[in-house]
Amino acid sequence: MKNRPEITGAIARIDQQIGKISDELRVAVAQRQTEVEQVAAREAAAMRQKQDAMEFVSKLETTQLSDVAGVQKEWQARTKKIAEDMPKKPCKK
Repeated sequence: MKNRPEITGAIARIDQQIGKISDELRVAVAQRQTEVEQVAAREAAAMRQKQDAMEFVSKLETTQLSDVAGVQKEWQARTKKIAEDMPKKPCKK
């Protein structure tokens, strides 16, 4: 049977190990949180760019280019194609 000082020493070592692991875990969680926030910021920026592009294409499509109906209809068809060709989700890097 172990005596009281040995048991106390073992408990102290376990407490130190728990403290070390706890600190390492906090650091790892903080790093992962930073990575997640960076990904979220990139995705938000990509969505803003896509929204800006969609607004620009919409303005192009509604621009009165010509008084000639055939020319205007062709212009609207081509600009509509641009909007349809845009990817639904922004590219991920």
